[in-house]
Amino acid sequence: MSIEESSVPFDIDRKLTLEEIKETEFYCKHDVDATERLYRERFDYIKSKLQIINAFNLPIRCISMTNAQLTAEVMGARKRKYYDENIYDMPECIDVKDKDVLTFFANPQDATRHLEKDICGIPHTIAYGGLHGAIEKYHAEGNLYNFDVSSYYPSMIINFDFMSRNVPKTKKPLYQKIRDDRFVYKKEGNSLADAYKLILNTLFGAMGYIYNKLYDLKMNRQVCITGQLLLIDLLEKLRPYIHLVQSNTDGILFQTEHIETCRSIIKDWEEKTGLQMEEDTIKEIYQKDVNNYIMLENNGDIKTKGAYVKNYGIKKGKEKFGNYISNSMTIIDEAIVKHLLYNIPVEDTIFNCQEPMRFQITTKKGPTYKRVVWEVDGEEVETNNVNRVFATADEKYGKLIKIKQNGRHDTIASLPDHCFVYNKDIDSFDIDLIDKYWYIREAKNRIKDFIGG
Repeated sequence: MSIEESSVPFDIDRKLTLEEIKETEFYCKHDVDATERLYRERFDYIKSKLQIINAFNLPIRCISMTNAQLTAEVMGARKRKYYDENIYDMPECIDVKDKDVLTFFANPQDATRHLEKDICGIPHTIAYGGLHGAIEKYHAEGNLYNFDVSSYYPSMIINFDFMSRNVPKTKKPLYQKIRDDRFVYKKEGNSLADAYKLILNTLFGAMGYIYNKLYDLKMNRQVCITGQLLLIDLLEKLRPYIHLVQSNTDGILFQTEHIETCRSIIKDWEEKTGLQMEEDTIKEIYQKDVNNYIMLENNGDIKTKGAYVKNYGIKKGKEKFGNYISNSMTIIDEAIVKHLLYNIPVEDTIFNCQEPMRFQITTKKGPTYKRVVWEVDGEEVETNNVNRVFATADEKYGKLIKIKQNGRHDTIASLPDHCFVYNKDIDSFDIDLIDKYWYIREAKNRIKDFIGG
């Protein structure tokens, strides 16, 4: 759809001219059309909220709440103050041998600290946001196994009684019931499964948000620290039998020729902790770092993560690249994945694509800037705060520049040297204006970041 902004100021201090009235009417009608379309596209999310409201007899006004606020209402939370957030109580089932790790978490007073530690031959960052470690610029095939803990944080909250202390004791069993009911609904194909998942996955974060009724920093840290220690405990026991590829918050990926021994160790760990792991066999992986990877499973499914490839995938049973958070340069994501996994030349993917939307680069100026201008024939042309940009070979078009209140000019980063701004309905865009060679170069540069060279 068109994303053109109205040129008529909202705070104008005089009567509008006839032309300004027409433009304002068009703008307002288009705004309503866009809102309706977004509502239809996002209806499943709204439906989940309505189902929660109905299931727990909440007032309809709760529809306007954030997920965290809604979860607090479901759990009947009432805010209280605590002064013990710097005390960590380690569960008895944890058997970590690394003294550096134990010392680091013994006093969680400074949440900005982090510990760099070698675990199973891979550098890891241990902090209060989760465990992260991976081999950089890595490619492997065969004997690859990915183990993720099922509902890791919700399960720890239940198994170790890490529920926010702002939840009444009579309400605490409700969280486990929601988890157990969700498993049943998921097997039945009942849409309530997605609604209940929203509550399960939101509660942990809400415990760490000071303005939420569930706020209980000690319990939030209990979950996060325990989650890391449990994985480190498991890795210490697996170390003689695996070649670790990555570990990331709730799971580990490794290569091994001793999978039955590893499964036995993992089963013992599950029995000790009460947690359950899900196993996936991986055929091939390309890994730039812990935050960017492409994983081909044995069943043919592809999992991607990270800024380089996050927009590759299948959505709702249809090929639909991109999402509502980031729908930018999705053709590059596709070109990278197809080249690395199937050896399809980047040129083939990009030259064969005739959909302008796949080439768009979305930009936003940010709240600290006043306006945005576009360089055209050496002049600054006023444009949107949010823009749809394409790489072009026409050198009369230049960069986009964001301007602060004090007049300072900053070039918007990561854009081509020659940009073509097109904020009208994309169906009317001429794809021949696009410099596809720019996208090819960008894809190849990103591929180098995956494999080196």
